[in-house]
Amino acid sequence: MSIIILCLEVVGKESSDVLPIAIFRVPNGPNRSSFIDSNSRVYKDWDDFLENNVLPECRYCFPRHGIYQADGEGFVLVDFGKTPASEVSSKVLTVMDVANAGVCLGTTAISIASLFVPVAGPFIATSVVAGSTAGMYGVFRSSKTMVDRTQHNQSIELTDSEARSCWISLVGNVIGTASMGATTALTRMAQTGQVVGRTTRIATTVLNIGSLVINGLGVIHGAFMLHSKYNEGELTALDVYQFSASVLFFTHSVVNMKTADTIIRETQNDVIQKYEANLRSNRHRKMFSKVARNTQKDMGAEEGRAKVIRSLRRIENKDDFFAGLVRSDEDFQKTGSKEKFTSLHLTILFEMVDVYKILMSVDKKLHLRLVEAAVRLSEILGRTNESNFVKVFNFVLRKVYNIASQMEEKYQEDLQWSKCEKGSDFDQDEFDRNYKISGKRFDHFCSVVLEQSVSEPLILNSLKEAFRLGRDFNYGTDNVKDKMEDSSIPQSAVETEKVLQYSGNGTFTKARPFWVNGSLKTLSEDEIFDIVQEVTGFLVDATNCFIDFEGMHANATAKSPDGGATYVIIRCNVEEDTVTAQPYAVD
Repeated sequence: MSIIILCLEVVGKESSDVLPIAIFRVPNGPNRSSFIDSNSRVYKDWDDFLENNVLPECRYCFPRHGIYQADGEGFVLVDFGKTPASEVSSKVLTVMDVANAGVCLGTTAISIASLFVPVAGPFIATSVVAGSTAGMYGVFRSSKTMVDRTQHNQSIELTDSEARSCWISLVGNVIGTASMGATTALTRMAQTGQVVGRTTRIATTVLNIGSLVINGLGVIHGAFMLHSKYNEGELTALDVYQFSASVLFFTHSVVNMKTADTIIRETQNDVIQKYEANLRSNRHRKMFSKVARNTQKDMGAEEGRAKVIRSLRRIENKDDFFAGLVRSDEDFQKTGSKEKFTSLHLTILFEMVDVYKILMSVDKKLHLRLVEAAVRLSEILGRTNESNFVKVFNFVLRKVYNIASQMEEKYQEDLQWSKCEKGSDFDQDEFDRNYKISGKRFDHFCSVVLEQSVSEPLILNSLKEAFRLGRDFNYGTDNVKDKMEDSSIPQSAVETEKVLQYSGNGTFTKARPFWVNGSLKTLSEDEIFDIVQEVTGFLVDATNCFIDFEGMHANATAKSPDGGATYVIIRCNVEEDTVTAQPYAVD
């Protein structure tokens, strides 16, 4: 073993000093030596020492190749260089250590401030992202330090203070970042009305407790190390960063020291309370409160609140919507079915936000008639429990809307024809009078449909049959057309109802895989033509067959060579990979 003396030139503000540093050279083979510094770091060779020593930023002088040897004149061969701390890469890491320490302290300040004053959402979101980024940086720095210590035979046991700092920082940053992310994700899930599973709840709670314990230990140990290193003049930017990160995640855990159930409950209540407070009148707030209570009563507190929040997110104009709910509440009571429907219709209408827009497109009188039609059809079908009534009500609303849309399409066709026919003599007001339109045109069409659906038993029976068969409802029959004409609806705006009778050809079933290479493959038009052709026995293609898709399912109407028609209901069973088709003759 031999000792090598390095001369360090440490530059100060006014002058520079030269300090001698001892390095031990240990031969470990022919022409091979390892080197040990005063920090007990072991370097495998001299190049390893020059590239990875932990000397401070300075210039230094050292014997060439780490061995004292003379030149031809008897002078010792020496080289000059800069320590690794003087390199750009080391300076960048130092700057990043300082920057991330600042991020941690700033995020900590926002977390503490949120306990006393409201903090804007964007600031909270930004602080979470910044804190998580700083935490991941801490994982990188601690891991890098631990790998370096391992490569140079330094202890990584918890008994070593430097290694202990790295271990606490590494584990604390991992758990702290995960805890912050889990809490944020849980809060967002609750804010959007998602139902959180038990596994997610347990994981979030465990992470919060773990972060509190580990980073609490990090704060205590970090404070001691800062004080000790400051007094010894060895304090580094990394030490400051590690302490700041522990403070950040410890503070976050203290501020959010709640179980997952508590976080969900408080977040849901906060969303609902803020929404209620922003409604324009006491009547609307009372109606909203009633909706929320009924939903929670039917589904359970937490799941009910989640359902309320999901529905709120679909409402475009909350004031109009709750004004409509108030009106609906009154209309349901007028139907005489208050005991059956009043307790659950609020939840139903609240759930059917997109369909409810149809209700809002008609005037108040016809609004009541539509409610009456839905109630009557539900009673006729015997579907008065909540889940079935939802389906019936949804069915009636959509069908009435579709019929009015068909009438609007026909109106536009007739309008263009009349304009072309009369040219400059065309009179819009006269055209609308001939159509018997009063008020808004689409509202008028909806009104006519609603009036007939309530007043005509035959139409209700047609709705019943259409619902039972699960197919689209085409409004009218010959008798209904007469009633429509009496109500001044243009004949061209009404289709003839198909009266279906089982054709007697039997049910057709075939195997058909639906999942192909991990993707769900629906029926194509050609496949449907083949199915219809097989059950009808005559040639079917796009010229004589109309297809109406319903998601994975389809309905097809095929015209036979003799002038008749067959209606085929096609249903897909994705789980069993089969398709069934049931033919009906159309009279």
